Amino acid sequence: MGKPANVSVELGPKIKSSGHLIKIFIRKCKKEKIVQEYREKLKHETKGQKRRRKKEEGKRRAKRNKKK
Repeated sequence: MGKPANVSVELGPKIKSSGHLIKIFIRKCKKEKIVQEYREKLKHETKGQKRRRKKEEGKRRAKRNKKK
C-alpha cells in the first residue's frame, strides 16, 4: 500500500454513541482511501495497464497543478 494510515476515533463530548463513532470511523477510512487501495491490490494488473494508469494519473495531476 501507499502511505501508512493511522485512523482512530474515541468517545468524547461530541461523540456519545457507538453508532456515531462507527459512522465517523467509516468516513475517515473513506477519506484516507484505505479500502480503495486494498481492492486495487487484489486485482492483477499487467505491466502495460500499470504504465497506462500511471500516465493518466500524471496527466490529471499536471492538469490540476496547472490550474493553481
